[in-house]
Amino acid sequence: MNVLDSFSLKDKVAIVTGGYGNLGSAMADALLEAGAKVVVAGHNKKKFDELYVISDSLDYVNIDILDSQSIKQCLSQVCAKWGHIDIIVNNATCLDGQIPEEITDEQLEYSFNGVLGSVYKMMRESIPYLEKTRGNIINIASMYGIVVPDF
Repeated sequence: MNVLDSFSLKDKVAIVTGGYGNLGSAMADALLEAGAKVVVAGHNKKKFDELYVISDSLDYVNIDILDSQSIKQCLSQVCAKWGHIDIIVNNATCLDGQIPEEITDEQLEYSFNGVLGSVYKMMRESIPYLEKTRGNIINIASMYGIVVPDF
């Protein structure tokens, strides 16, 4: 047995939010290479289409990560297509890219909800699916929690 077989994700189903950005696309590609079926969940099909072609192991599902109902619908669609969900990668975010001293209260609340609220909502809604498969949640944090953005 090859040692890499121990790391195979064959027959696993992974959802990657924000899977067409720099980090997200690298994670989606790695999951595909490891044998997983990957669903890129996002709100911009055009960006997805610029990087990928839907196949037997790759799909796109529209999602609004700020809306619990949209998250539920996404999870339901994925489970209906592939029968189960094994991996959630919380990678999407909602940042306006503003200079800190120019951010309004509304933009700050939107960013907090997008960065923290969406992760919690996706975890909460996916747990019933992941309990069935003993699946995993991978939460991605931004380097901007450590480094000041250079806008």
